[in-house]
Amino acid sequence: MHKTISVLLVALCLQCASAQQRAQSPVEEALHKLGESLVETCPICVQQLRKEAFTILNKEFPAGKIIGEHNALYFQKYSGQTQSLIFKGKEIRKKGRTDAGIEYELPFVIFRYYTRDNHIAGIAPGDFTDIQTASQLKSLPHGRDFAGTVIAIPFRYGDGKSFSYSPKENIVTVHCKVLEAIIKK
Repeated sequence: MHKTISVLLVALCLQCASAQQRAQSPVEEALHKLGESLVETCPICVQQLRKEAFTILNKEFPAGKIIGEHNALYFQKYSGQTQSLIFKGKEIRKKGRTDAGIEYELPFVIFRYYTRDNHIAGIAPGDFTDIQTASQLKSLPHGRDFAGTVIAIPFRYGDGKSFSYSPKENIVTVHCKVLEAIIKK
């Protein structure tokens, strides 16, 4: 009896981890795992998928990682949350499909920055975006593109070292400081 239960648990975990051949990058692989965890019915598999995704995201977005260095990436001001950015061209949710054929949506990855006047617990004052850059971004209309560079910052209350995940909103929030925003007129 004990061996049968052990074999079933191992088989379930292997089944959970087998569906990631569709990802093109480590971040995309993590997003597929998180999306799949939303439609997975096995609680052990949900935990395993999220654990694997968080491990990947911790490697891809460690605190201190500069995103957009040397050739600033294009971001858009994200309308879904205050002081949030999204990669240009990523405002439409991608879809995935489990091995069983169940469709799911990949989470958005947003970059949330903080200021002295608008921050949350767990963000150090040294990690606030400077007032001039924050004002520049605040004046942008939602959906407006701009070139930028951000740095991932530590967040001690997150699911990872610099990010948090909301299954309800299906969003991965990378906590960051905006180092540069180049807004073309």
